[in-house]
Amino acid sequence: MIKGFSKLISLVFHPLFIITYVTVFYLAVDPYGFGVPTIGTQVPFILMIFFTTAIIPIIAVLLMKFLGLVQSLELKDDKARIGPYIITGIFYIWLTVNLFNSSEVPKLYVIFILGSAIGLFVSFFINNFTKISAHGVGMGGMLGFFLLLLQSPVQKIWLEISSSQAIGIPVIFIFLLAVFLTGLVGTSRLLLKAHEAKEVFQGILVGISSIFFALAFIGM
Repeated sequence: MIKGFSKLISLVFHPLFIITYVTVFYLAVDPYGFGVPTIGTQVPFILMIFFTTAIIPIIAVLLMKFLGLVQSLELKDDKARIGPYIITGIFYIWLTVNLFNSSEVPKLYVIFILGSAIGLFVSFFINNFTKISAHGVGMGGMLGFFLLLLQSPVQKIWLEISSSQAIGIPVIFIFLLAVFLTGLVGTSRLLLKAHEAKEVFQGILVGISSIFFALAFIGM
């Protein structure tokens, strides 16, 4: 039961999906930052992000498995992760370059995308010497995003109850939820014996640090 739940959590919060989750969240709470009135008008953008950061890397891993270049889709061997890291990194860079000079997306979002790319390549470098939790890196990047969001003008998330009523949820509560989810994902990886505790913590640290490296490069 616990192992099955841990596998589900690991799948739902796979690092390849984190950018899409953050994209949907940011568009939902601050669509005007993307120059649109509602998230519904940016569905093509969301699909582009999902295809670029998740679908293409997944297809690449499936092809590598078919060609015998990797033994398992779970990529338990740190050396088996080299190819997928490179392929995913190429598309992260492509996305970063395309968004960098765009006036249609908030600077915080560009920082997050660049930070995700940095985190991926730092993970790739570390992976050549020792194992690191990619789940930890992904969740750490998400935590870094929410830390910066706390400093942005978006201080509350408004949920409509009816056409005339809405509830404002402080962003700090969303950040605390992200902390809880990070702990849940990390615990799941430990229960599955996919990583040791230090590998999970290293991953989270790399993820958070990468967002702040991106912030230092771009600036708010």
